[in-house]
Amino acid sequence: MGLGKWLQGLMEQSIDDQLAYDQDLHRQAIKDGRFSEEGNQLLIMDIGDKQHIRDYLSGKIERNEANKQRVLNTLERDIMTHQGYLNRPSDPGYTGNYQWHRNWIDFYQKVKGKI
Repeated sequence: MGLGKWLQGLMEQSIDDQLAYDQDLHRQAIKDGRFSEEGNQLLIMDIGDKQHIRDYLSGKIERNEANKQRVLNTLERDIMTHQGYLNRPSDPGYTGNYQWHRNWIDFYQKVKGKI
């Protein structure tokens, strides 16, 4: 299966499943030692932020303004991170390729529309 078809399948999953997959990717990157200690700390923080989004969307935490703003800030940060990779050379084995980042940007924008 090509990357395009695989990404399409990923993007057809539920928002919760995609967020869980994003968390799993971060855990694997940490385990594989792909980033510096500072990068790992950012990934750990993002894993927690993704859990916050999942909890917000599922109703496990209160849907107040503070939680909403944290979710929106996380999504904006992730969109900007992936946009930054669009301007770098593609590295499918390390940071992904253009299509990978474009799909995550589209996904985070979709989630923002649900908030």
